[in-house]
Amino acid sequence: SKMICHGRACPDNGPFVAGVSFAGDATVVRRLMPALVEAFGRTQGYTTLKVVQSDRRFRYDLREVSPARLVAQFSFSASTSGEGFDDLVADRADIVLALRPPQSERSRSRAGVPRVLGLDAIVPVVAAENPLTAISRTRLAQAFARKLTSADLWEGEKPLRLHVPVQQSGLMAEFRRRVILPEGLTLGMPVTRHREAIKLTDAVASDPNALGISTYSDIGAAVPLVLAGPCAFASVATEDALRTVDYPLTLPLYLYPPARRLPKVAREFLAFTRTPEARLAVQQAGFVDQFLGTIPIEAQGERLAHAIEAAREPGAQADLRRVVERVEGAARLTLTFRFEDGSTELDAISQSNIALLAGALNRGEFVGRTLLFSGFSDGTGPAEDNRKLSLDRARKVRNAVRAATTKAAAADLKLIADGFGEAMPLACDEVDWGRKINRRVEVWLR
Repeated sequence: SKMICHGRACPDNGPFVAGVSFAGDATVVRRLMPALVEAFGRTQGYTTLKVVQSDRRFRYDLREVSPARLVAQFSFSASTSGEGFDDLVADRADIVLALRPPQSERSRSRAGVPRVLGLDAIVPVVAAENPLTAISRTRLAQAFARKLTSADLWEGEKPLRLHVPVQQSGLMAEFRRRVILPEGLTLGMPVTRHREAIKLTDAVASDPNALGISTYSDIGAAVPLVLAGPCAFASVATEDALRTVDYPLTLPLYLYPPARRLPKVAREFLAFTRTPEARLAVQQAGFVDQFLGTIPIEAQGERLAHAIEAAREPGAQADLRRVVERVEGAARLTLTFRFEDGSTELDAISQSNIALLAGALNRGEFVGRTLLFSGFSDGTGPAEDNRKLSLDRARKVRNAVRAATTKAAAADLKLIADGFGEAMPLACDEVDWGRKINRRVEVWLR
């Protein structure tokens, strides 16, 4: 359409340049996003130029080569997850990058369906010379609250030296929220704070009397501790444990788009984040990607051994036999579905997993196969109620995946839901985080 306009308020009648602003957790912004944006540019045939504007801000200019023109500007603000959601509410950001879901009702109403870009985890670390190999979450919190000494932890004779990230880091905020505060404690003093993750792990690795908090992606030369529970279960941070979120301190790296339509180049970028090229960029940035792989039944002997030990009641033993019969010859997919506390609503990472699995089905990756959606519960309450609840949740996940799958793809698949109650716990029911890990829906492929 022809337009005639006079004055400084007139719109630019040159080629449209999409402006997209990202804000949130500094680690995701600074480490992961450059890798993803540059990989996106290569797949689209754009040149990408990073322009540093301040310590907290930078942007990427995306340009077409022929004809030469500026296509988009992606602007980034490195802060915290909470500040990112505040920026979304205040219209200072289009997309939020976070280590946790939004906490306020206003943030939730402005954010769209999340997707998980990659995975990391909170990991306690010590030096190789330190005799400590495992620690419970309660004792971990007590140690960082200065309620325990090195003598309490490993019969050490020298003072315990604690190392943590700086106060403003997303890792510190999540460690406080998920480990310290649930025990009703506060961080004790003195502690040594580190702005750079590698300096923290180097300091811990060189000191047999040190205990530090790191991420799985930044362990470096330090040694990670196993998370122990009050029962026989232990949680180890591995790639598969992060992908299935069976490790209780897993940190999903969330991307929250707005609950409105974005420019075309932004929608293309969001679509790119689910591609193999994006998964490779996530790996290169040092994080665990959401590769949809399988874990064979032969690799799950420890889970079965714990399940046999826990199945003392006849009903639980019958459920366990049913599990073994159902999954014989099958393999577990590396994604798990869990629900919000006290709710039938899927949590944020599970909502992302729905799209991830449906995308694989729509691409024909499992043509002619059977997918068994296996529901499990914690061990509280009557066994029959738990069996029914686990079946209801398995059906809910199956139906959500089916609804997101095209009719053509669904016609070549068999999707089955079953509930096994408390038959195969992954963690201790004596603690809240253990019960949360046990309430899940797994997907098995035959």
